[in-house]
Order: sequence, then C-alpha cells, then structure tokens
Amino acid sequence: ASIGTGDAFVIEADEYDNMFLGLRPQVEVVTNVEYDHPDFFPTPNSMIDAFSRFVGLLPQNGLLIVCVDDPTAAIFGRNRLVARLPVATYGIENQLATWQAINVRVDSGGFNTFDVIHDGRQMGTVQLALPGDHNVLNGLAALIAAHSQSVPFNEAARALKTFQGTGRRFEVRGETDGVVVIDDYAHHPTAIEATLKAVRSRFPQHEVWAVWQPHTYSRTQRLFERYLSAFDPAYADHVLITDIFAAREMPISGVNSAGVVAALAHPDAHHTPKLLDAVNLLEAQVQGPAVIIIMSAGDAPIIGVEFLKRRQQRQSTLDTRESKAVSVEATAETEETTDAPQVQVEDTGDDGIDPREKTRMSPPAFMEKLREEQSKRDANDAE
Repeated sequence: ASIGTGDAFVIEADEYDNMFLGLRPQVEVVTNVEYDHPDFFPTPNSMIDAFSRFVGLLPQNGLLIVCVDDPTAAIFGRNRLVARLPVATYGIENQLATWQAINVRVDSGGFNTFDVIHDGRQMGTVQLALPGDHNVLNGLAALIAAHSQSVPFNEAARALKTFQGTGRRFEVRGETDGVVVIDDYAHHPTAIEATLKAVRSRFPQHEVWAVWQPHTYSRTQRLFERYLSAFDPAYADHVLITDIFAAREMPISGVNSAGVVAALAHPDAHHTPKLLDAVNLLEAQVQGPAVIIIMSAGDAPIIGVEFLKRRQQRQSTLDTRESKAVSVEATAETEETTDAPQVQVEDTGDDGIDPREKTRMSPPAFMEKLREEQSKRDANDAE
C-alpha cells in the first residue's frame, strides 16, 4: 500500500527475517531497539547486530535520526558521531538531544501538544491528534526527516496536525452507550505499556478495559516477565487475556495465557480463552463511560466489532421497548383504565444467561455461570 506522489519514498523497515537489510536508505529513523522476534533472533545481541548492519547501510552523506531516550538506539548515534557522519538526535526533555520536545501537554482542544527546540532554538509548537509520549517522539522524528528534505518547520507541523493515524494504531472502531472501542496492533510489552498510557491520557475519566491477545508462543515465553509489568493498574482497570495466537508457530509446553493471568499482579485480570468469551464478558460487564482497548497482532479485533454490534442491537431493542411502553401508557390514559399493561422483557442472549442478571454479576461469577451454561449445552448435544 502507498500514498502520495512525491519523489521521496518512505517505508517502515521491518527487522524480522532481516528484511530491512534489503533496503538502501538515504535517511534512517531508529526509534528504539528492544528485543523481539525470538523465533528469528535467538538472543538480544543477534538482533542488535542486525540493527548495526542496518545502520551501516547508510552512505557517508546519509542521515541517521536516532532517539536518544532509548539507550540501545543512542549507541548507534554515538558510534556514527565518532565516525564524523551525519546524525540527528531527538528525545523528550533530553539535554543530550539536538532536537527536543518540551512542555508536552494535552491542550483544551484535546490535542497532544509540545514545543520543539533545535540546537537551543525554539522552532514552534506542534499539535497531534494522536495521544501518548510515543507519538510525540514519532512526530518529532517525522519533523526532523522533513527538515532534512528542506520542508519548512511550520509546513511540516501543519501537516502533522491533520494526521489521524494509520489502521490498527489506536484506531477508534466505534462508540456506543458511552463505551469507546479502540483497536491497536500492540503486542510487545513496551507497546502495550505505551498504548495503555495513551488511553489513560486521552480518556482520564473513563474506565479502561484492556483486552490482549498474546502473539506467538516464543514471544510469550521469552518476554514473560516484561508482560507482567506491562499492565499497570493505574492505566488499565480491568485486563482480559485470550489464548495465544500461534501465527507461524506450534505450541510450547507450559506456555499459555492462563499462566500469564495467574502471575499477573493485577487486581482484576481474567483469562478469556476464546474470543467469544471476551465478547460475552465485555457485553455483560462494561458500563459507560468506558474504553475497551483491544491489543492484538492476530484476529482479536473481531472482539470489538462483535461488542459494538451487540450493544447497538441491545440499544435498538431498548429504544423499541421504550417507544412501545410510551404508546401503551398513552393508550391507557385515553381509556382511563388503571390496569396498565406490562412490557414483557425477554432473554435474547445466546449464552443462556438472563441479560438482566448479567449486569449484576461480577466478572468471575459471570465466567463461572457461562461455563455452567456451556456444560449444559454440551450435555444436551451429547444426548
């Protein structure tokens, strides 16, 4: 996929399978270097070596733009500076950076706003529609890249203000009944942490329901300890973890989502094995104002789609019943009768649980009831 018609070609470089070593860049942006893809890189050093080779692809007059807030990425910048080759460094309130984002704040219009300093000189103010410090850093890197191509700062800043993000990156999929559903590609612990912080920043008064689908057994195993610290209760009020999305892998003995939930130091974490389990719990428990953030590199986005569909159908049903009730009341007043008709509430749930009962149940009680109903259906099917 591509957009735009200019002479410059911008691509997201992918380190997996060393794909980025096939590129021949004139400008590189290295945002951060954290261990990932253990199915391809057996050790952290093997991945760092790949990044070192990637940076080495730059010609002598090529520009390396590197975030010095990340310790490993900063090393590549220092090495290139020692070699007297072009480098631009950036960070948030980082005195070691030649480009700094300062006074990061959310303005009255809801924009993620910051001021930019370049070599001690005030360049201007930038507004982003996307929340989170990670997007401040990404926006700053984009400004530096544009500056390297002689794009005036104010022009680049105006363009950034209009950028609404890309698919599956903090993508708002819908809102119903006071509940916002967001889809995000986050599956690495650092990405999960940054995404949850961004949610809390954008929706400080909302209850946050974090739904995570682990991606690959090897990543879940190797980064296990990091995942345990990614779901800070300050940013996520509730956590739902589905079974692992295997992708290209076979299961690894002893590696499963239930183990993550058991080890997670969070007051309200739940294992919802199937995607439908997560939908059922959310549909029964979430009350607005709330945000559901679904983080997955697999097929979990369907959770948000199904939740929105159910809630919209429920709201439509309630609106219809309310309309009928008003009509019945008006008729009763006209006929001057004291016997007011009763509106029958029917159970439309497909899980066997009375919808009126769902909202009164705690998540553990709901999951237990769901398992009981499933066992009954399985027994009936067996007969």
